[in-house]
Amino acid sequence: MMGPILASFARVEIERVEEIIEYIGALYRMGKISQDAAVALLKMETDMQLYNSTIGRNINFRFADHSSVWKNPNRLRFFKRLVTRDGSAAVQRIIQEQPIYQNQTHDQLMNFDIHYASFGERLRILEMIRHPVDLIDSWLRRGWGDRFGTDPLALTFCFSYKGQDVPYYALGFEELYLDSTPLGRVIHMIARLWDDSTSAYYSLAPEKQRQVLIISFEDFAQRPHSYLDPLSKFLGDTPTRHTPSALKRQNCPRVYSTETREQKQGLIEGEATVVEQELLYRLIEEYETLADAVAIKDE
Repeated sequence: MMGPILASFARVEIERVEEIIEYIGALYRMGKISQDAAVALLKMETDMQLYNSTIGRNINFRFADHSSVWKNPNRLRFFKRLVTRDGSAAVQRIIQEQPIYQNQTHDQLMNFDIHYASFGERLRILEMIRHPVDLIDSWLRRGWGDRFGTDPLALTFCFSYKGQDVPYYALGFEELYLDSTPLGRVIHMIARLWDDSTSAYYSLAPEKQRQVLIISFEDFAQRPHSYLDPLSKFLGDTPTRHTPSALKRQNCPRVYSTETREQKQGLIEGEATVVEQELLYRLIEEYETLADAVAIKDE
């Protein structure tokens, strides 16, 4: 939802979904590469991706993808780039225009240290959080409780444990993962990602926390205009005439049904074990506390 909206700002580039950024973070977190190697890769990849974007190379033209040029509110500029000069001329355009590179990732707040080491004070992380019930329901509908290691399209790092593939999300509770139902696996994996992300955030010094903007999906979807000014200050950029249409295409604002969520929660509770239910309730309590704390208060 946020990618095309952010891309409607004056200097923010089209949303990129470059999985290599996540893979670097995963390998670093598993201790498979050193910090200096991770930092070098992050710097090189983002420089190359920004350069390629500037000259119209490796841009997504698939109609259905949310990161597509066709979903971008200012698509004409990307067609113009197809005929612009490359090389040093492109580098000069980057220096003069100061574009803001945008990459949509998952679970990178927990790797704040390598991203900060790569980009320093220029780094901005917009962390969108979502109600655990909706997140669990989404993961289940997409099959994330049993696709890892069996579906060739489930491109997430796995490791072998007792002859079975286990996603790195379950590192440290492999036995529990294998013994759990798809629902139980999803609850435990989401809890692990939530705990790692929030603990990383709370451990940051205040000046580094200011480089992270946490937004509740539900609150933004219902009151997006309340967030435009905070987003502008956070990014050091401004919305454009394209921003209202970008919001409209992302169905913002919209009515959010708590009744539907309560129905989902009832179904989850009915299938979860007592331990999984307790974990769910903790996630809900922590999410609601954080969502309330970060909500933009209207004047």
